[in-house]
Amino acid sequence: MSYGLYINFPFCKSKCSYCDYITVPDYNGYSDIYLNALIKEMQLYSGNKLKSVYLGGGTPSLMPASQLEKLINALHTNFKISKKIEFTIEVNPDDVDNQLLKYYKNFGVNRISLGIQSFDDEILKFLKRRYNGKTAEKAINLAASFFENYNVDILFAVPQVQSLKKLENDVMLALKYKPKHFAIYDLVIEEKTYLGWLLKKLQIRAVEDDDYVEYYELVYNLLTASDYYHYEISSYALSGFECKHNKLYWRNYEYIGIGAAAHSYINKKRFWNYKFPRQYINAVLDKNNAEESFEILDDDRRLGETIMLNLHLAEGVNIKEINKKYQIDFLKKFRKQIEKLINQELIEVNNNNMKLTFKGRLFANIAASEFL
Repeated sequence: MSYGLYINFPFCKSKCSYCDYITVPDYNGYSDIYLNALIKEMQLYSGNKLKSVYLGGGTPSLMPASQLEKLINALHTNFKISKKIEFTIEVNPDDVDNQLLKYYKNFGVNRISLGIQSFDDEILKFLKRRYNGKTAEKAINLAASFFENYNVDILFAVPQVQSLKKLENDVMLALKYKPKHFAIYDLVIEEKTYLGWLLKKLQIRAVEDDDYVEYYELVYNLLTASDYYHYEISSYALSGFECKHNKLYWRNYEYIGIGAAAHSYINKKRFWNYKFPRQYINAVLDKNNAEESFEILDDDRRLGETIMLNLHLAEGVNIKEINKKYQIDFLKKFRKQIEKLINQELIEVNNNNMKLTFKGRLFANIAASEFL
């Protein structure tokens, strides 16, 4: 079998106001101990072939060269990896310099994901990012000089401080460098975040639905007019540069996750690791197993999730493939749901394909829930 591999590096210098991930500061060699646990967990999957590698976090760009080299050596020791495999690392703009990008290239990284979020200083301060707009622009300029394939993250629907004009400025500024990929995320205010606390205290207000639609349409119009393919609800790419790793998730293919809070999906089983780094380290080093819990997915659950995930892609659901894989008559089994969603103008069905309309992309969760 071959898998996508996700590696979580949960260390950060500071906490962003919208972040609800479990992140910790690196102190007294904490990340060295964590890295040893990562490598030990990696050995549990030794011998498998990888389709992609994605190093996320946290802030993986805080990882020093010595740690990254050790990690990559362990990857090659434990897995079968081709030289052409997509290898992505998430990078914080204020970590970017020539030396960092140079050793990424030397270690075989061929795709980086820049967490720009915005070039606007007021927005960055509101999000509690550690850099300003000039630093973000310098990072994207350097990335373009080292890597052909890089992604830029931009946030929209930021309450209080973002306007349509500011969002347009952010997208147009990034477009100057013609990155091969954009991930444009709407900011979801989670309860256990600083923004969640502000919302609860009525010090901020969430973006209204009508404004959300305007933000989404603005991004779509700007990027598609610049030859970017809207291949997934939050993702745009120039031809041939879709993120291979993320498409594994949307196609509901199997994947391995290592590190604190990482999830895996193998042979109808979904399982997840202890989410706190200290718990994770202790479990791996003491028990040789980081798994906190799991669930076995029956055919109906896998079918529903496959449809839900496939709908996030512009290509949608391949009805013939679904019928063959699950031994069903898709159009017959889901006739009522399909008719309802067509009447709501959320999906369209043509020949062997079911996919979301543009309106459906705005209400994807509602559409997908009909099949779960």
